[in-house]
Amino acid sequence: MGHLALHYREGDYERARLLLEDIGPPLPARQFGVRVAVAAAHLAEHGIPLVADRPGVGTPPGGGAVAPAGEPSAVAGFDRELGASVYGTNCASCHQADGRGLPGVFPPIAGDPVVTAEDPGEHITIVLGGLQGKEIGGVAYVSPMPAFGGLLDDEQVAAVINYQRTSFGNDAPLVSPEEVAARR
Repeated sequence: MGHLALHYREGDYERARLLLEDIGPPLPARQFGVRVAVAAAHLAEHGIPLVADRPGVGTPPGGGAVAPAGEPSAVAGFDRELGASVYGTNCASCHQADGRGLPGVFPPIAGDPVVTAEDPGEHITIVLGGLQGKEIGGVAYVSPMPAFGGLLDDEQVAAVINYQRTSFGNDAPLVSPEEVAARR
């Protein structure tokens, strides 16, 4: 069994995270997807699921259940289908289809303070420019999030942000393509 899979299976997420650090520097989103696919295949080879389904793993801050991704929010007014499609293609491989992320490796979307903030400015900036090395809820996440500003247009960025802000139990204000354009 590979070292990453062994540490993950034994619940030693810190050692697994450190092994992921050794993969190399941040890559553009297109190449990053390949890296994630290789890591996912490695874990799957050893029978380790990517979606955290163990009790307490991936639980949003404050505890509680995570709403299913397809559950409509009380907030309406954006292209939910486009947002779900962009999320599935570009975000789910790390943050998982259920928005719970992977402990110590990829942060959850569910309940994340940036995603649920009234002011969406930081959320927009992160999706456009990427992020690495942020501590969230006392957990350091070293796996880089690639920048999507060069891959997605303003409508796609707004749709995926709105999908994240209204899915997984989140209920935050929507953003417009114009707000995205202003942050580029």
